[in-house]
Amino acid sequence: DSILIDEARTPLIISGPAHDDVSKYKWADNIARMLVQKQQQITRETAERIKSWGDNPPEQYKLNPKFEDAMGRFRIDPRMLTEEEAEALGHKILYVAQLERKNVGLTHDGVQAAQDEAKIGSFYVGANMDRPHIIEQSLRAHVIYERDKDYVVQNREVIIVDEFTGRLMIGRQWSDGLHQAVEAKENVPVKEETQTMATITIQNFFKLYATRAGMTGTALTEADEFMKIYKLDVVSIPTNRPINRLDHNDKMFRHVGEKYKSIVEEIHDVHQKGRPADPFVLADVFKALKPIKQKLGEDTSRIDEAIKQFNNAEYGDKKVIQFMTEVYDDEMGDLATGRPVLVGTTSVENSEKISKLLDQTYGIEHEVLNAKNH
Repeated sequence: DSILIDEARTPLIISGPAHDDVSKYKWADNIARMLVQKQQQITRETAERIKSWGDNPPEQYKLNPKFEDAMGRFRIDPRMLTEEEAEALGHKILYVAQLERKNVGLTHDGVQAAQDEAKIGSFYVGANMDRPHIIEQSLRAHVIYERDKDYVVQNREVIIVDEFTGRLMIGRQWSDGLHQAVEAKENVPVKEETQTMATITIQNFFKLYATRAGMTGTALTEADEFMKIYKLDVVSIPTNRPINRLDHNDKMFRHVGEKYKSIVEEIHDVHQKGRPADPFVLADVFKALKPIKQKLGEDTSRIDEAIKQFNNAEYGDKKVIQFMTEVYDDEMGDLATGRPVLVGTTSVENSEKISKLLDQTYGIEHEVLNAKNH
């Protein structure tokens, strides 16, 4: 379902060289850096002005129906402002960033600032017509795309990170000059731009197959889409053992810092008390441990009782599970600690943040596996 549904609208593109002048991307990168710096300065000035208002902004701003929304967006992330909202605050913007769509567009003020910096006349005449597009791609590289999240740099080469899996997509390039803009941003050799020779969505590509089948643990929630798009039924296969997984309630945090702190505390707790949570696994441990204890001449009565209660228990009997964990802790002693924990993150940056917290807070030994370390 990750490929057939989640990535179904992602186009598969066959590209060929465009034989274009790549020096224009270094030129556009310089313009984009100037625009970003100017916008940051303008934003700082606006923030100081808003701070000086206190709880009493000027009447001319309060009368604007977009003022409250604009104030809220500015406090969260000034890049989220639309042109109308920026105008409601008296805030000048040189470009508009659409973070969810990963797009950036120059405003009239931005075009004017870029033209003044470039000193090549109007961007909308003759040979300059492609300049706004190239600058916007460079702005996307600087404002939207983040190193070690959307891509990594290895051996002076930009490699895309798959947003769904976190894996490196070696040999793949962003199209329409974006990849070249990122290369110019990172000061690595800029490759020739490619042009699209043929394209098809993943969805339409798989529809070309007469027969399609597969297995996944998450297809049932997408059953309607599988039928609607591919005319495929989804069948749930029952487990060969009763499900012992305990589904806990979601935890909500005020900000991401509290979330990371809670993750580290839970890892530390498991590291100290590393017993298995599955009673079937506990029972298997007891069965393997009993002959060892007998050979050493040690008492196995509590192990026998734990196995007996397990065999006679109803599914999910919490008292039996509690007794089994107590026996496990008593019998295993120091060996009961240190159960491994796998922590999944959505980006290289987040994995490194948690790694740093594990080092700083408890010094817990761990390995980091991400697009940079693999």
